[in-house]
Amino acid sequence: MDSTHARKLIRQALEALEEGAHVRALALGDQLTQAMPNDAQVRAIRAEALLAGDSSGDEALEEARTATRLEPFNFHAHLLVARAAWKAERLTLAQQSYERALEYSGRMPELLSEYAWFMAQERGPRPAEEIASEAVDADEESATAWAALGVARHRLHRYREAEDALRRAMDLAPDDPRVQAAMVVLLQDQRKTDQAAPLIDSLSRIPGAEEFAAAARREGKRRQVESMLLERGVDPSPAKPHNAWRIAAWLTMTSIVVGLMTVIALVSQPGPMFVALLIAVLVGWWLRGWFD
Repeated sequence: MDSTHARKLIRQALEALEEGAHVRALALGDQLTQAMPNDAQVRAIRAEALLAGDSSGDEALEEARTATRLEPFNFHAHLLVARAAWKAERLTLAQQSYERALEYSGRMPELLSEYAWFMAQERGPRPAEEIASEAVDADEESATAWAALGVARHRLHRYREAEDALRRAMDLAPDDPRVQAAMVVLLQDQRKTDQAAPLIDSLSRIPGAEEFAAAARREGKRRQVESMLLERGVDPSPAKPHNAWRIAAWLTMTSIVVGLMTVIALVSQPGPMFVALLIAVLVGWWLRGWFD
C-alpha cells in the first residue's frame, strides 16, 4: 500500500470514529493493519474502534498495548490502554495507564477529569477527591471533574459538599446520564426521594440507562415504605426466623449439656469432673455457633 492511499484510509477511519461509525472504522483499521502492522496510529485506530463496540475490552487492550510498545511516549495510546483495561476490569493496569497518559500529556485537563471519574468510581475516595480537586482547579467548567468530586465526597459521607459539587456538574451538563445517576444515588441516600424522582424519569428515557432507572425506582419505593413504617413506630428490619430446625437444634444442645452435667454429678473424682465440665462447655459453645 503506497503512502498516499494509506493516509487517505487513515483519514477516513478517523472520520468514521468521530461520526460514531465504529464498524466502518474497524473495517478500515483491519485493512490498514494488514498493510502497516507496525504503525502505532493504525493500532490505536483499531483499539478505539473495538472500544466503541460491545467487546469485553480484551482485544482493544491488546491493540492499545501494541501501540504503546511501538510509541512508548504516545499519551493517546496509553489513554486507550487505560480505557480498555477499565472495560476489562483490570483496574490496577487502568490506573497505571491513566497516570502515564497524564504524565506524557503534561496533565491535560480533559484527561485529568476522566482520570478523576475513574478514581471516584473504582478506587479509594480520598485519593479520588485529591485528583478530582486537581481536575476542578485545572478546568472549572468540566462537568466530569465536578461529578467526580461529588461522588468522592459522597463516599466520604460529606453529603452537603457532595450535593453542591453534583449540582455544579448538573448546571454544566444537565443531560449527562452519569451526573444524573450520581445525583440520584446521593439524593436517595439522603432520603430525598421526591427530588430524585424527576432525574429517574429522565434516565429512564436514555438508551442504556433504563436498567439503572428501574433499580432506582425500586430503591425509592423501598425507602418510602421504610420511612412510613418508622414514622408509625414499626421496626422495618426483618425478624429473626425461629423455625423448627432452630428449635430442634437448641433442644439437642440442651439435652447434651444436661446429660454431661448429670455425668458430672455422678462422678466424685475432680479430674473426671473437670474433663466432663470442659466437654460440656465446648460442646455447648460449638452448637451455639453452628445453629444460632
